[in-house]
Amino acid sequence: MILFVSCIISEVMSQKSQCEKTRLSALPCNIECLMMCLQAILYFVIVMTDIGVEFGDVRPLGEARMRALTVNHVHLLDLIDSNPGFVSELASPTVGCITREQRDYLLNIGQPRERNKNLLECLTRRSVANFNQFTEVLSKYQADLVALLVTDGGETFLLCE
Repeated sequence: MILFVSCIISEVMSQKSQCEKTRLSALPCNIECLMMCLQAILYFVIVMTDIGVEFGDVRPLGEARMRALTVNHVHLLDLIDSNPGFVSELASPTVGCITREQRDYLLNIGQPRERNKNLLECLTRRSVANFNQFTEVLSKYQADLVALLVTDGGETFLLCE
C-alpha cells in the first residue's frame, strides 16, 4: 500500500513539474487536491493501522483504559505537551509505543491540539503494553496528567485552580 501511494506521489510530482513548465493554470489546483487526498490516504495507512505485531501484547485496550481516554479526552487534548522531545521518546527503540512513521506524522502537525488528537488516536489502536509505556514517558514530562489515564475508568477529573 505504501509503495502504491509513493508511486502515485512521484507521478503527481512529475505532473506538477510538467504543468509548471507549460504554465497551465487549472492543473496545479487539481494536483493540490490530489495531494490532499494522498495525505489522507497516508494518514490512514500510518496512523489508523497498526504497523508491526508485538508478541504477547494484549489488544485492544481494555474497557477501563478506553473509558479513561474517552472521559478525559477534552482535557488531554489541551494539556498534553506533545513537544518533539516527548513524541520522539515515544518512538524510541527503548519505548516504542508509537512507530517512527507515526512519530514523523505527528511532528509534521503544526497545531498542538490536533497533534494530541492524533496521538490519542494512535494510542487507542495500540496494545496495553504500549499504553503503559506511554504513561511512563508521560510521567517524566507531565506526571500530573498520568492520574487522568490510570484511574479506574477516568474517574479523576482535572479541577481548575
